[in-house]
Amino acid sequence: MVVLVAHSASPNQRFAMSIMVDTFGDKARYRHLIQGFSVFHVALFIGVSLTAATLPFYQTLFGYPHGEGGYAIFSHICHQFPTRSFWITGRPFALCGRCTGGYLGVGIGPLLFVVPHIKVFSKWLFSRRFLLGGTLLGVAILDPLLEINGLYSSYTSLRFFSGLIGGLGLFFLLFPMRLSALDYAWSRK
Repeated sequence: MVVLVAHSASPNQRFAMSIMVDTFGDKARYRHLIQGFSVFHVALFIGVSLTAATLPFYQTLFGYPHGEGGYAIFSHICHQFPTRSFWITGRPFALCGRCTGGYLGVGIGPLLFVVPHIKVFSKWLFSRRFLLGGTLLGVAILDPLLEINGLYSSYTSLRFFSGLIGGLGLFFLLFPMRLSALDYAWSRK
């Protein structure tokens, strides 16, 4: 269960959060629940990127009709233009370069809070993380806007990095709400 509570939580939200912490017991049990969710989050988003990258191998090994189901599933979350995708074994990824980077960025985001050497983000204030997320997402949005207006022609590697930056930005925009809820809940115990 994920609860999103901003800094200006109403008394009812604070009460609900304190009930959740009381339900889970001590802080350690609640922290394990959130860490389990983070592991699932990382596995899901990095798994999407890796699956999209392995579908060309699958098609090469087993022939053309095999693997088309995977491409059909990914067609719901990406346009899959072959000219904007990475190619392996003569076949395109199931996601374009920007979507591959975006899903990978959202998946890598939680690692920035738990890896000891780069754990600095977990000590940042809510507004600072939110501002960082907005800045990263803004930079990522510039790439397609400049390309649409004909100011330059983007290439797949640049699309991948703008997607990666955008995925991290999206993570930082959404994650601070959950983290501030946890900070509040842990301070209540």
